[in-house]
Amino acid sequence: MTLQDHNYTKWLSESGVNYQGRVSTQWMIDQAHTTCSMLDQDPTPATYQATMARLVGGPGNFTQQEAKSTVYAAIQTYCHNHISLVFG
Repeated sequence: MTLQDHNYTKWLSESGVNYQGRVSTQWMIDQAHTTCSMLDQDPTPATYQATMARLVGGPGNFTQQEAKSTVYAAIQTYCHNHISLVFG
């Protein structure tokens, strides 16, 4: 696990996203990279919303709040250049 990966999982823990037992840490890291790829391709509010919507339910059965925290942690860790979408 890289330092970035460690920071990401720390953000998740601090945000109250308890994914253990639902999905693997690697799955969470993969989702973070997918989030950043989606935003790199189309950095719009609609894409930002889509990054959260795809996590609700799904394999991790995430709530809306967990999905929001997961996407925020991904942006903070791996693609900070998209942070304005969080507050836009």
